[in-house]
Amino acid sequence: FIDDMLGKGIRYRAIHLSEIFFAENFAGIVDLVHRQFKYTARQPQQAFGDKLPDAILRAAEKEPLTEFRFLHCVSPNEDYDGQGYGKNALAYESYYICVDEPAIVRDGFGYRTFPYAISRNLTLPGEVYGRGPASLVLPDIKQLNEFEKTILRQGQLAVDPPILLQEDGALTGFNMQPGALVWGGVNADGEALARPFQT
Repeated sequence: FIDDMLGKGIRYRAIHLSEIFFAENFAGIVDLVHRQFKYTARQPQQAFGDKLPDAILRAAEKEPLTEFRFLHCVSPNEDYDGQGYGKNALAYESYYICVDEPAIVRDGFGYRTFPYAISRNLTLPGEVYGRGPASLVLPDIKQLNEFEKTILRQGQLAVDPPILLQEDGALTGFNMQPGALVWGGVNADGEALARPFQT
């Protein structure tokens, strides 16, 4: 989202796709966005001034972190003529609407160019939302993930393998810490009574 903060300059924000609904025009170009998002009570007062429902203004004074839902609607300006400096000179119109306390909190302004940069790496016929490049290599990604799991399991077995013990229980549980002394770990001939399982 590319916005012009008056007196401060251009602001760029990454918007999560879960907030966005968008549509194409006849040429397949995205020209309409409805975005639902949340503001704490203090944020819309900073953004829109006092043109807010009373419930939000009261919350901004007493509970400034209370959240409210808003809509930002951007669509082509049907009265666009490209002349002068008024509303008709803007190709896109913009509205901010409070959802929880229904009211239009900002209107009468817009954009000369579309403010949302919608990223669509690949679209199939009849598809609007498209997909990213990861969808093309998803089988390979899943296969590599399985390889990594196998390597991790094998590494754990190599570093901390199962221990083979005699069934008669002649050797009780013993210390596996580095430098530990294991009494009774070998028989009279020096053969180990416990050995790691080699995979």
